[in-house]
Amino acid sequence: MAPGALLLEAQKEYEKESQKADEYLREIKDQKLLPEAVSQCIEAAGYEHEPETQKSLLRAASFGKCFIDKFPPDGFVRMCQDLRVLNAVRDYQIGIPLTFTQSHRYPRPLGSSTGLHTRGVSPASEPPLAPGRRTRFAEPPAPGAGGGASPSPSPQR
Repeated sequence: MAPGALLLEAQKEYEKESQKADEYLREIKDQKLLPEAVSQCIEAAGYEHEPETQKSLLRAASFGKCFIDKFPPDGFVRMCQDLRVLNAVRDYQIGIPLTFTQSHRYPRPLGSSTGLHTRGVSPASEPPLAPGRRTRFAEPPAPGAGGGASPSPSPQR
Protein backbone atom coordinates (compact mmCIF):
# COMPACT_ATOMS: atom_id res chain seq x y z
CA MET A 1 0.00 0.00 0.00
CA ALA A 2 1.24 3.51 -0.83
CA PRO A 3 2.51 5.56 2.12
CA GLY A 4 -0.10 8.27 1.52
CA ALA A 5 -2.91 5.70 1.66
CA LEU A 6 -1.50 4.29 4.90
CA LEU A 7 -1.31 7.78 6.39
CA LEU A 8 -4.94 8.42 5.43
CA GLU A 9 -5.96 5.16 7.11
CA ALA A 10 -3.86 6.01 10.18
CA GLN A 11 -5.60 9.35 10.51
CA LYS A 12 -9.06 7.75 10.16
CA GLU A 13 -8.19 5.18 12.81
CA TYR A 14 -6.83 7.92 15.07
CA GLU A 15 -10.20 9.69 14.89
CA LYS A 16 -11.83 6.42 15.97
CA GLU A 17 -9.29 6.24 18.82
CA SER A 18 -8.11 2.86 17.50
CA GLN A 19 -4.70 1.29 18.14
CA LYS A 20 -4.42 0.58 14.41
CA ALA A 21 -3.50 4.24 13.94
CA ASP A 22 -0.25 3.69 15.81
CA GLU A 23 0.49 0.52 13.82
CA TYR A 24 -0.04 2.25 10.48
CA LEU A 25 1.98 5.27 11.52
CA ARG A 26 4.81 3.11 12.85
CA GLU A 27 4.90 1.18 9.56
CA ILE A 28 5.30 4.42 7.58
CA LYS A 29 7.93 5.78 9.98
CA ASP A 30 9.93 2.53 9.97
CA GLN A 31 10.24 2.76 6.20
CA LYS A 32 11.19 6.45 6.54
CA LEU A 33 8.39 7.40 4.16
CA LEU A 34 6.47 9.84 6.33
CA PRO A 35 7.48 13.00 4.37
CA GLU A 36 6.52 11.23 1.14
CA ALA A 37 3.19 10.13 2.66
CA VAL A 38 2.38 13.71 3.69
CA SER A 39 3.28 15.00 0.22
CA GLN A 40 1.13 12.32 -1.41
CA CYS A 41 -1.90 13.30 0.70
CA ILE A 42 -1.42 16.98 -0.14
CA GLU A 43 -1.10 16.24 -3.86
CA ALA A 44 -4.06 13.84 -3.87
CA ALA A 45 -6.26 16.53 -2.30
CA GLY A 46 -5.57 18.73 -5.34
CA TYR A 47 -6.84 16.12 -7.76
CA GLU A 48 -9.98 15.40 -5.75
CA HIS A 49 -13.21 17.21 -6.65
CA GLU A 50 -15.23 16.35 -3.53
CA PRO A 51 -14.55 18.90 -0.73
CA GLU A 52 -15.11 16.32 2.04
CA THR A 53 -12.48 14.02 0.54
CA GLN A 54 -10.14 17.00 0.13
CA LYS A 55 -10.57 17.81 3.81
CA SER A 56 -9.94 14.21 4.79
CA LEU A 57 -6.72 14.09 2.78
CA LEU A 58 -5.54 17.44 4.15
CA ARG A 59 -6.34 16.28 7.70
CA ALA A 60 -4.22 13.19 7.08
CA ALA A 61 -1.37 15.36 5.78
CA SER A 62 -1.66 17.62 8.82
CA PHE A 63 -1.69 14.57 11.09
CA GLY A 64 1.48 13.23 9.45
CA LYS A 65 3.22 16.62 9.63
CA CYS A 66 2.95 16.49 13.42
CA PHE A 67 5.48 13.63 13.46
CA ILE A 68 8.02 15.27 11.15
CA ASP A 69 10.63 17.76 12.31
CA LYS A 70 10.92 20.81 10.07
CA PHE A 71 8.44 19.82 7.34
CA PRO A 72 8.07 22.92 5.13
CA PRO A 73 4.48 24.19 5.34
CA ASP A 74 4.58 25.95 1.95
CA GLY A 75 3.07 23.10 -0.08
CA PHE A 76 0.29 22.49 2.41
CA VAL A 77 -0.63 26.18 2.66
CA ARG A 78 -0.49 26.66 -1.12
CA MET A 79 -2.75 23.64 -1.68
CA CYS A 80 -5.29 24.96 0.85
CA GLN A 81 -5.33 28.31 -0.96
CA ASP A 82 -5.63 26.66 -4.37
CA LEU A 83 -8.49 24.42 -3.22
CA ARG A 84 -10.34 27.35 -1.69
CA VAL A 85 -10.28 29.15 -5.06
CA LEU A 86 -11.03 26.01 -7.09
CA ASN A 87 -13.96 25.03 -4.89
CA ALA A 88 -15.37 28.55 -5.14
CA VAL A 89 -15.11 28.48 -8.94
CA ARG A 90 -16.67 25.00 -9.08
CA ASP A 91 -19.63 26.15 -6.98
CA TYR A 92 -22.95 25.86 -8.81
CA GLN A 93 -23.42 29.64 -8.82
CA ILE A 94 -20.28 30.07 -10.92
CA GLY A 95 -20.21 26.58 -12.43
CA ILE A 96 -16.75 26.31 -13.97
CA PRO A 97 -15.66 22.65 -13.69
CA LEU A 98 -11.97 23.51 -13.53
CA THR A 99 -9.41 20.90 -12.53
CA PHE A 100 -6.29 21.47 -10.47
CA THR A 101 -4.10 20.85 -13.53
CA GLN A 102 -6.10 23.29 -15.66
CA SER A 103 -5.87 25.99 -13.00
CA HIS A 104 -2.07 25.86 -13.16
CA ARG A 105 -1.98 26.34 -16.94
CA TYR A 106 -3.10 29.96 -16.60
CA PRO A 107 -0.57 32.70 -15.87
CA ARG A 108 -0.39 33.60 -12.21
CA PRO A 109 -1.10 37.22 -11.31
CA LEU A 110 1.34 38.80 -8.93
CA GLY A 111 0.46 37.89 -5.35
CA SER A 112 -1.89 35.01 -6.13
CA SER A 113 -1.20 31.36 -5.49
CA THR A 114 -3.19 29.99 -8.44
CA GLY A 115 -3.76 31.04 -12.00
CA LEU A 116 -7.23 32.12 -10.90
CA HIS A 117 -7.16 35.36 -9.05
CA THR A 118 -9.85 35.78 -6.43
CA ARG A 119 -11.28 38.59 -8.57
CA GLY A 120 -12.16 35.87 -11.08
CA VAL A 121 -14.60 34.49 -8.56
CA SER A 122 -16.51 37.75 -8.13
CA PRO A 123 -19.27 38.62 -10.59
CA ALA A 124 -17.84 42.13 -11.03
CA SER A 125 -14.48 40.97 -12.26
CA GLU A 126 -14.14 43.18 -15.31
CA PRO A 127 -11.03 45.36 -15.22
CA PRO A 128 -11.72 49.08 -14.85
CA LEU A 129 -12.13 50.96 -18.12
CA ALA A 130 -10.44 54.19 -19.07
CA PRO A 131 -12.57 57.29 -18.37
CA GLY A 132 -15.12 57.92 -21.11
CA ARG A 133 -15.21 54.31 -22.38
CA ARG A 134 -18.45 52.38 -22.26
CA THR A 135 -18.75 48.89 -20.88
CA ARG A 136 -19.90 46.05 -23.07
CA PHE A 137 -23.07 45.87 -20.98
CA ALA A 138 -25.98 48.19 -21.67
CA GLU A 139 -26.25 50.95 -19.12
CA PRO A 140 -29.66 51.70 -17.66
CA PRO A 141 -31.37 54.71 -19.24
CA ALA A 142 -31.04 57.97 -17.40
CA PRO A 143 -34.11 59.06 -15.43
CA GLY A 144 -36.53 60.91 -17.68
CA ALA A 145 -34.95 59.49 -20.86
CA GLY A 146 -37.16 57.48 -23.21
CA GLY A 147 -37.62 53.78 -22.79
CA GLY A 148 -40.97 53.21 -21.17
CA ALA A 149 -42.60 54.52 -18.09
CA SER A 150 -40.48 57.04 -16.33
CA PRO A 151 -40.03 56.69 -12.60
CA SER A 152 -41.82 59.13 -10.37
CA PRO A 153 -39.69 62.12 -9.52
CA SER A 154 -37.81 61.82 -6.27
CA PRO A 155 -38.11 64.61 -3.71
CA GLN A 156 -35.25 67.09 -3.72
CA ARG A 157 -33.35 67.67 -0.49
